[in-house]
Amino acid sequence: EHAFFGASSFNQPLNNWTTGIVRNTTSMFENATNFDQPLNTWNLKDNLDITYMFKGAISFDQNLSSWNLSNITYAGGFLGNNITGQTLSTDYYDALLNGWTLNTLQNNVSFDAGQSKYSLSGLVGRNILTGTYNWTITDGGLNNVTPIIISARISPLYPTSSTNVQLFCNSTNVDGGNIKYIYKLYMDGAVNISGTSIFYPQATESNILNVTGLIRGSNYTLECQANNSLFFSSSINSTNITVTNSAPVVSLVNFTTMLEYNKNITLNYNCTDIDGDTCNVTSEYRWYVNNNLTTQNTTLLGVGNYTAGNNITASVRVNDGYNWSNWYNSSSTIVMDFVAPVVSTMKTIPSSATTQS
Repeated sequence: EHAFFGASSFNQPLNNWTTGIVRNTTSMFENATNFDQPLNTWNLKDNLDITYMFKGAISFDQNLSSWNLSNITYAGGFLGNNITGQTLSTDYYDALLNGWTLNTLQNNVSFDAGQSKYSLSGLVGRNILTGTYNWTITDGGLNNVTPIIISARISPLYPTSSTNVQLFCNSTNVDGGNIKYIYKLYMDGAVNISGTSIFYPQATESNILNVTGLIRGSNYTLECQANNSLFFSSSINSTNITVTNSAPVVSLVNFTTMLEYNKNITLNYNCTDIDGDTCNVTSEYRWYVNNNLTTQNTTLLGVGNYTAGNNITASVRVNDGYNWSNWYNSSSTIVMDFVAPVVSTMKTIPSSATTQS
């Protein structure tokens, strides 16, 4: 005990010391303000007292998780108190809390870890110490592991009402743990869809939901908030998007009459509109004979525009009052000649002479 008490300039390697018979390390490095050397190979299984062992050793930050402290009874002030005491890094303190529980320990020990803070990982070991062994631990508390929300995004930025829209959230978590998101999709300022996602890796933009059937002309905003099971981030909103009109679709063009060269040909078509608009507020038509544009803006191709053996194609597009559909073509069809021949003159052929007997 007190071996390096107040040795403010001391900072020499001690990891090769034989410590198997040491029973008291009280104040061993107290106020050794410059000391910061590994001690992970020390065997302290017979040690009873680590009181004030590193109190005031403000430079010390080493991994002590390998220590076997199965006989420790006194550990008050080990790193000083939680107001003025020094601090192990969160990684080392987590390792200490979890590593010390690998051995059977004494009950009802008071342990001071200075201002050291633990993460969710270290909380596992800390709960064993305080629960299973009834230790009283003072420290800096749970590290501030509040996730930081980075972004909320709706893709694409310019959707139509028929677009499959993807919702994305992204955040970081200081301890590297996974994140889930509380999300709200606002339509024209009111919540339209809300929920909580599954867990996703932190620092990765995550596609939390796909949405279809957005309303034309409405404005949508996504709100994301991150949660790591203990703490909630602040919220962040995406860029506002406005849903534009979906163009109508022509799905069929055919002919209502047989293609005979001496008859007018009439076309027929089907169209749909996902927004529920009238799909053909206005329409345009084109007629092609042998792939040449012959006439347009009429549903009828009159006699005289084609003859038997010609290839006929009709093309249609429609407008729902907002957008034009794509052009849709019929199948190319050959005009048939179904007209019967006409007898224009008649000639009488005399019968054979009667045979005389």
